Amino acid sequence: MKRDETFDVGGPASIDVDIRSGQVEIRTGAVGRISVSLDGDDIGEWDIDQLGDAITVRPASRRTWRHRSIRILAIVPVGTDIDVDSASADVTLAGELGTTRLRSASGDVRVDGVVRLDVNTASGEMRVNHVRTDATCSTASGDIEIGEVGGRLNASSASGGIRVTSAADDMQISTASGDVRVGCCRGSVVSIKAISGDVRLGLPAGIRVEPEISTLSGQTSLATPSSQPTVDNPRRVRVRLRSVSGDIASTASTLDDGVIGPIGLARGRTPVRTTARLLVMARRGHVRRRNGREQQRVAIARALANRPRLLLADERRDNWNHGPVQRSSSCW
Repeated sequence: MKRDETFDVGGPASIDVDIRSGQVEIRTGAVGRISVSLDGDDIGEWDIDQLGDAITVRPASRRTWRHRSIRILAIVPVGTDIDVDSASADVTLAGELGTTRLRSASGDVRVDGVVRLDVNTASGEMRVNHVRTDATCSTASGDIEIGEVGGRLNASSASGGIRVTSAADDMQISTASGDVRVGCCRGSVVSIKAISGDVRLGLPAGIRVEPEISTLSGQTSLATPSSQPTVDNPRRVRVRLRSVSGDIASTASTLDDGVIGPIGLARGRTPVRTTARLLVMARRGHVRRRNGREQQRVAIARALANRPRLLLADERRDNWNHGPVQRSSSCW
């Protein structure tokens, strides 16, 4: 059975959908009109109401909501706000939509473009093309893939990988089991936590990085520091990367007009590559088996890891090799 209804709306319009199982597809169409099509059993027991410029689609009773699967197709004007609550339904949004809120217990989510996004799923994959401003994406089990975010990004997954092409503002990402890949983050604060998985972060050129990086089991690397920044007063970026079991890498991004520029370390900060690896060595209890030179470097790493304002050191550095001497001197 099929049911079609059309409503005249002004702007800004909105649509609210409440569904247990099935499919929800919302895509952009003509201006000033919202068309809703229902396809399934007992579609007569569903209410499609209009209040001003707001359209609601929901079952007339909880009995209908619990036992029936249905397909909902809505054609809405560009910029329409979306609100979908689902127990077990796949949701697809196509076109340029407004502020979007999605809640799903089990189902995949596909989003083309929205102004603002808030998605929470218990189980299902999430694919987002672009968000004009801020985005919040959370899932208990499933991968998250996000294209471009024009504002702040907050993404979390209990079991699944997270991939982000770019974010224009601050970023906070966490996952218990899965890799994290970020093409470029242009914010001033970047925080990524992974219990079991690798972390890859791309940063724009011409910045000064204030790193806080640690991994218990894995290797770390940072883009080669530059002594000649591309701008007179480079912007400082605080980078916090944590992984219990996995490698961590930060590189110069190629997304800024295809140009890879130098990334510097803020003065007073420890070079991440040396410090992180030495701290991993110390945590594993391997210090006693190292020679005097390596033990000395571990001691320096431990002291610098707490980022002290003043460090008194009476140890000679003559027996260090040339590279660590230069890197450590540049931070004191």
